Amino acid sequence: MIRKHLLGVLAGLAMTPLFLVSSWAQSPFYEGKAITILIGTTGGGSIVAARIIARHLGKYLPGNPAVNVQPMLGGAHIVASNHVFNTAKPDGLTLLAANPNIAIAQLIKVDGVRFDVRKFEWLGSSGSDGLDCRFYPVGFSLGLPYRRPAFHPLLPQAAKPRRLVAVT
Repeated sequence: MIRKHLLGVLAGLAMTPLFLVSSWAQSPFYEGKAITILIGTTGGGSIVAARIIARHLGKYLPGNPAVNVQPMLGGAHIVASNHVFNTAKPDGLTLLAANPNIAIAQLIKVDGVRFDVRKFEWLGSSGSDGLDCRFYPVGFSLGLPYRRPAFHPLLPQAAKPRRLVAVT
């Protein structure tokens, strides 16, 4: 019994270097690469937040990639959102600093929207502003006695990673 146990331990110790070799051989994915944060504005708090994130993000990713902010103007963030969703490679090197209202643009079917907000992979937010759309039944008013509204929040979700990741 002791002999079998000792044999198992020795076999495990002999195989340990085999497991470590594959991890030693891999270099971090982001090493020597640059991440681009696309934003649909050149001024205001959104670009300031994107630049602050860009300044610090590379320090916390393996390989310490360079992080650049690139404005892509047009259509109140719609051009940048379309580019990330339809054109940019889905390799994790392009992020979108989008205004949360791009979800509203999709909801009200603004011309030029060529993305599906639900298929973005949302990483987080740089601020406390959030998006919460609710649909109330006809006749609902703040003056009426309270009745439970039938609401359906529009929350950006991703059932599966479709395209690139997005930051708001």
